[in-house]
Amino acid sequence: MAILGTGGTVELNREWPLPAIIRDNRIAGGAKLGLDVEEPAFWSGDKVLVFCERGVPFDTAGGNQPDCPSGYSFYGTGPYIVGPAITARTSGNGFYGNLASANIQPFYERAQQVGLTKVFEAYVHRDAMDNLRFYSNEIDAINGDTQGLVKLFNVAFGKLVIAIANNDTGYRQFLANTAAKALSGEITVLLDEQSVSPLPDVIEAIVSDPEVRGWKRQCDLNEWVFEVDAGQLDQTSVGDTFGEYAKGLLSGSGSFAAEVANDIGIEDQPSSAMLKLLTLTARGAKASARFLMGDGTQALSGAARQEKLYYQTDILFFRTQVTTAAGELIRLRAEFIATGQIRVVSGKDE
Repeated sequence: MAILGTGGTVELNREWPLPAIIRDNRIAGGAKLGLDVEEPAFWSGDKVLVFCERGVPFDTAGGNQPDCPSGYSFYGTGPYIVGPAITARTSGNGFYGNLASANIQPFYERAQQVGLTKVFEAYVHRDAMDNLRFYSNEIDAINGDTQGLVKLFNVAFGKLVIAIANNDTGYRQFLANTAAKALSGEITVLLDEQSVSPLPDVIEAIVSDPEVRGWKRQCDLNEWVFEVDAGQLDQTSVGDTFGEYAKGLLSGSGSFAAEVANDIGIEDQPSSAMLKLLTLTARGAKASARFLMGDGTQALSGAARQEKLYYQTDILFFRTQVTTAAGELIRLRAEFIATGQIRVVSGKDE
């Protein structure tokens, strides 16, 4: 049964990546090194925090050498960076050279020479090979070119933790502690990449709250068409578009036209807000939809006013169109499939 209606809301959201522990053998990419991260929820333009107890594999002090003093290797030219204190080793006088120079020059670099920085904040670009490269600003990270690129050095940092950036003190301390425990072995890391899970409740609240993340966008529905009988739908087409897993969750499909206010909060930048909206729709973001079935505020003569009645369900987008013409409203048209249970809910103001 297909239902046509007007009114309701669509709330766009996105999945947020869990903090991940990454080993140093995941550095890859040739001339422009990146960090091979499998977790797909890290998107280009995301601001991330990198915590590494041994020191981050980036140059934060401007000396063209990473602030990772115990991460240098002197095994020949080796797979890792050869630091400036190489005079302690000579090929003719033993592995460390003579004792005098060995006592003066350390085999590994020290923090006094190259610096020690345990946390670094940057934007990431994700390429087709799932390598994350790091940038100094959001727009350059979206583009993924050389401008704004923060060089990643191929040093033996051991293990690091990468997570979405947030300034909450407890969140950052948790990530720092996790990085230290991963390197010391207190946290067992069996894989080259391992999600940090389960998270403490206070950290889970930060990671899962779209208001904190700043990606939540609510659209007002102008008109919609909703087929609530999954048996009438082309299951093969759904599987081709969203994968076989979506067929098991399929409960309906439809299309809608909606508007979202082009107003920007004090903390937001207009370009960033628009970019996030476009990214959400282009990536087939998840959303929660409420389709208005009955408006009880328009009561019949002599009848008591009733609460509004909605269909409520989770949806996935495809074939979206965003109109960004100048004005107070951004217009959005999209086709969707409903995933999971379709519920009937009531409310006065939703």
